[in-house]
Amino acid sequence: MWVGVSVGGLIAALMVAGYSPEELYNVIKNPEDLLGDHDARKVMVESLLQKRGFSPTVTLRDFAAATKKTLILVATSLNRGGPVYLSHMTAPDTTVVDAACATSAIPLYFPPVSFDGDTFVDGCISDPYPVDIACITRPTLGIRIKDSAHPGMCGASVLGVGSHVGPCLTEWK
Repeated sequence: MWVGVSVGGLIAALMVAGYSPEELYNVIKNPEDLLGDHDARKVMVESLLQKRGFSPTVTLRDFAAATKKTLILVATSLNRGGPVYLSHMTAPDTTVVDAACATSAIPLYFPPVSFDGDTFVDGCISDPYPVDIACITRPTLGIRIKDSAHPGMCGASVLGVGSHVGPCLTEWK
């Protein structure tokens, strides 16, 4: 089971698709290229999925069937005012791209993402460390990145998070 929130959700989705930590590090070296542009982020995720043989419109249901892995991405529903756990069980017809963009829609950096009659922003707002979801079935390793410049805020700085995630990916083998 892979559970991800915010940039961790993007990383989780792409690792389930078959990307290595080194490959993802090369993708996120320059996260400022994606700031404020939902279309650039969406195109990037679509392109990376296609390079691994997935349709850019692959649903969470079909992704789970193809990879034999459960992916749960946390987004914050503006309509419901709380976390939504997007997976093949809860949102089977949602595309992986929409779910990945929703979990990482950091306010002020990216616009909200709308699909299925709901509007979503970054999952860190409502559930920044969704370890309870992952712990349901087996022992869990969680990685939480804390920005010392903004204590208590998850994803306070996309560039700061990117600079922390990159070294973690290169050291994790």
